[in-house]
Amino acid sequence: MLLAVVGATGKQGSSVIEAAVESREAITVRAVVRDARSPKASALAQRVAEIVEADLDDAETLAAAFAGADTAYCVTPPDSTGEWGRETQRARNMAAAARQAKLGHVVWSTQEDTRPVLDAAGSTIPVLGGRYRVPSYDAKADADVAFRELEVPTTCMRTSFYWESLFLPGIGPTPAPGGGASIRWPLGDAKLPGIAVADIGRCAIGLFVERLSYVGCTVGICGDELSGAEIATAIREVVGVDCRYEPVERDELRAGAGTANMFQYKRDFEQVHRRYRDVALSRSLNPRLKTFRDWLSDDAAKTAFRRRLSL
Repeated sequence: MLLAVVGATGKQGSSVIEAAVESREAITVRAVVRDARSPKASALAQRVAEIVEADLDDAETLAAAFAGADTAYCVTPPDSTGEWGRETQRARNMAAAARQAKLGHVVWSTQEDTRPVLDAAGSTIPVLGGRYRVPSYDAKADADVAFRELEVPTTCMRTSFYWESLFLPGIGPTPAPGGGASIRWPLGDAKLPGIAVADIGRCAIGLFVERLSYVGCTVGICGDELSGAEIATAIREVVGVDCRYEPVERDELRAGAGTANMFQYKRDFEQVHRRYRDVALSRSLNPRLKTFRDWLSDDAAKTAFRRRLSL
């Protein structure tokens, strides 16, 4: 199987490459990157069979990157504020390229469309960019239809909150005034589905291997479901950092309007969001699936937390 991996130097793409390399399946990897001369792309040279350039805004370059491949992993980088919706067109370009290259299977990394349920409930979550409730979800969902209409054999894979996002400014724990650290999210008491980035790649490889069972399906992957308080407790007990969870309102989150809307959606529509993700299914695709505490137990995670908090 020749697998073309879009976004090969990003978190998801690199996790798919690592999972392919470590698997016992006969998978050859073609890394699809924006700039083959970048340090990150050059570092892939020993991990993949070939590196090719493509522009996600240009379907023809994508078709050339997909030519001769059997399958592809398709993912879009998140849009910055002010360019919401670009993910949709880029995904449509990938769908057109996949059809032109006659790929036998695509795994498209997407999310659910939050708007129907939020609109029906009269949600107070504000509309952004004139059309999105949760831009990073809705813009991806808008592209799902392109893969269907172009009859590309596709599995739509909905991911979950990356545990690695806990290292990001505005989201991860921050030093608390009285000592220790605090996590401040507009999540209330809702449980947050999450996953280690490495497990995204392993689940994707599971979908490629079990292609006949999943073409035409939408699946949601998740490694664990924990409340903010449970996440803080796990950090305290596993990492040894005195961490507390403080629920806040969306306007108090210092990570941008799109991220604030995402957390409020996961709080106000917890059961809807969780229903789209399945830990048992994820484990069937990836027997090495990690719980949050499993992930925290890794020395790299512990070191990253302590460095972030200067402890």
